[in-house]
Amino acid sequence: MRYHKVINKRIYELCAKHDMSITKLAVTANIRPTTLHNIMLNKATTNPKLDVLHKIAFVFNMTLAEFLDSPEIEQIAIDYFDELNDPTKRR
Repeated sequence: MRYHKVINKRIYELCAKHDMSITKLAVTANIRPTTLHNIMLNKATTNPKLDVLHKIAFVFNMTLAEFLDSPEIEQIAIDYFDELNDPTKRR
């Protein structure tokens, strides 16, 4: 799984838990709704910027570290380091 998919999943989970739409999250976080929708639809050409993730975490009264604390993100990091140590696994 890639970072953007894990981040999307995390945002959807938090929105559901707090009964909040993506648009309301964007407005509350002071992010352009189109920017957040593009992130959620994987239309962004890169992963979301750190400041955007920080704003989202703040809305949910979380630190950025708490927002990013997930087994899926940890697994991405493990896979990445495995690839670095084994050139046959590189993409």
